Amino acid sequence: MDAFIQHLQTRLKQPLPGQEAQYRMARAFRPVTVSPPENAALAGVLALFFPKNDEWQLALIERVVTHAGDRHSGQISFPGGKYEAADGILMNTALREAHEEVGIAPEEVKMLGPLTELYIPVSNFLVHPFVG
Repeated sequence: MDAFIQHLQTRLKQPLPGQEAQYRMARAFRPVTVSPPENAALAGVLALFFPKNDEWQLALIERVVTHAGDRHSGQISFPGGKYEAADGILMNTALREAHEEVGIAPEEVKMLGPLTELYIPVSNFLVHPFVG
């Protein structure tokens, strides 16, 4: 099982495919945004891998349905959320939110590295994903 983690660590040290790969996965009608606006809110999310039954699993959550205007209610996503000043850095945001949403203590997560940030136009979030 360690071979998978070692592969991830090695791969995350190399150049990432970035926005080109993200846009290949996006819906056809989504506009291609070269750079997010200055007022974009910052968010951190965690692609959290964990062992179960001798296999690696990826933690996903279903966003809580809060109100009709929340554009992300009910979506499947990585644990994560909005940056708070007390976080200091966005990696800490991802760890804090993962703790709040799936109960994993930050000190139990071995951070492997960041992925390419992604701008979400519908909610004006600049999301910084991390792998752990």
